[in-house]
Amino acid sequence: MFDCIIAHARSHAHIYTYTQTHAQDDLDWLIGKKHSREEGRGMWKEICAALPNRSIKAVAAAALRLHHPYAGAGQFTQDEDDALRGLVLNHGNKWTDFSPILKRTPEACRLRWRDIKNVETRSTGKWSELEEQQLKDAVTKYGNPSSHKGDGSDKRLLLDNIDWEAVLPHVPTRTRTQCVAKWYLRLAPSMCERGIWGKGDDKRLMTSLFKLRKRQPADKQWHESAVPWDSLVQDRTGDECKRRWAFMKKNVPDANNKDLAQIVLDLVNSNFRSLLADK
Repeated sequence: MFDCIIAHARSHAHIYTYTQTHAQDDLDWLIGKKHSREEGRGMWKEICAALPNRSIKAVAAAALRLHHPYAGAGQFTQDEDDALRGLVLNHGNKWTDFSPILKRTPEACRLRWRDIKNVETRSTGKWSELEEQQLKDAVTKYGNPSSHKGDGSDKRLLLDNIDWEAVLPHVPTRTRTQCVAKWYLRLAPSMCERGIWGKGDDKRLMTSLFKLRKRQPADKQWHESAVPWDSLVQDRTGDECKRRWAFMKKNVPDANNKDLAQIVLDLVNSNFRSLLADK
């Protein structure tokens, strides 16, 4: 069984195909069933040997998203939000216990609570000067620039390791998604402002990546190491393109657990929808 999983773990498509031909009981160890814990011991490490560009955490998270019986349940309804509020109020943050009640994965319950717990105090629209200052101060406090090994020319890359969970309490009127987008899209120093990146280069970069994505075999995982960065944007170096790409993909939720093809598609859908109509 494990050899089959390793063979099929090279892409989400292969993992999904595998699950269509095996009983759920065979995969119980993926979601922490007690009777199969011994069987699953060390398996993540073995599976990751077939996926050298993915961490154990990322592979485990991807497997849970695909195989958990409550995966793919769609957006939370108002009734589910109300039920989640009641459960947290009465029992605390017991996501694993809430999962079978709401028929949602534990991670889905945790993330949804993060988004709705202070919904009454959340703001939308233009940020106030106070909110921007709160965000700047929190990012300065909880960022870890010393962990980045680059030359320091783009502060956005220096702040890869921002602890957003620590930042959020200091900006009580905004959600995590709002804070991340505000920081990377507005407040952090910009390659464009320094003349390193020109107007329209973002679309040129995404156009090239989207065309490359269309040519990728469906049964193979596409990695950044296979991208010809030097030839993506005219008059821009490969290093500049890679740095800009590193910034852009920060705005894709859960990007660390997605393959390159999915990240490109997410960005096109959210910011470059005109490319979908291109022949």
